[in-house]
Amino acid sequence: MIPMTRFYDIADAPFFCSWSSSGSLLASGSDDQHLNVHSYQPESSSLPFSLTTTVATGHRANIFSVKFMPHSNDRTLVTCAGDAEVRVFDIEHNGRSTINSASSNAVTGRLGQGLDNMYRGVRYLSEGDTNARVYRSHADRVKRIVTESSPHLFLTCSEDGEVRSIRIMIWA
Repeated sequence: MIPMTRFYDIADAPFFCSWSSSGSLLASGSDDQHLNVHSYQPESSSLPFSLTTTVATGHRANIFSVKFMPHSNDRTLVTCAGDAEVRVFDIEHNGRSTINSASSNAVTGRLGQGLDNMYRGVRYLSEGDTNARVYRSHADRVKRIVTESSPHLFLTCSEDGEVRSIRIMIWA
């Protein structure tokens, strides 16, 4: 059982959190349009969650749902948002590095608020770093993602009244 604790996210109010299948990572998405991955450290009584990765997703509205894809070794994540888009990210893709780049400005701009220790050692990624895939098959806000046992198939639910089945092609 995980004790009740507050974990700090880049945004003030995460909309959705999802555990990885290993139980060692917690992903969150919110109105800052970033995907954040936290490492769960139960041995630490002072800081049981540690932000390890943040992705500038390219979404143009609030992220409403985040899911780890099953059987992906906790590296493939799916987000959906109010911009009617569904995005798939491979956070271990060997793209270009954006450490200390413009994509991290949303985070580093808040460091003056006494949060600098929390963001040390965090990996900042952009769409290009993650081999992002964008799906634009909904006409309205996409609210939920449902994963199946396959690492290549998931469902999305939107305010347009549609449920879509999306198949991810093998990463190039």
